[in-house]
Amino acid sequence: MHIGKILTICLVSAFASISGANAENTKGIDTPLKIESDTSKSITKTTMQFDGNVSIKVGNTEIKTDKAKVVSNKKKVTIYIDGMVVTVNK
Repeated sequence: MHIGKILTICLVSAFASISGANAENTKGIDTPLKIESDTSKSITKTTMQFDGNVSIKVGNTEIKTDKAKVVSNKKKVTIYIDGMVVTVNK
């Protein structure tokens, strides 16, 4: 039985890189970005790689894929999915 690893990134907080747990900051949340996957690993301090049954949710929008790379900067979060780039402002 595989337990999905969940990473919740709040768009007004710093990039959280905790694997296998929930990471959230509830102060001033407008639209949280939620990523669920079978496996995740931190590549750098600001970059995470998600593999296997990846589900990305922002508000009412959901994207499902098998791989995603997430890069967080001070002003935005950029998600790279199968040749597509999604940018979410913090």
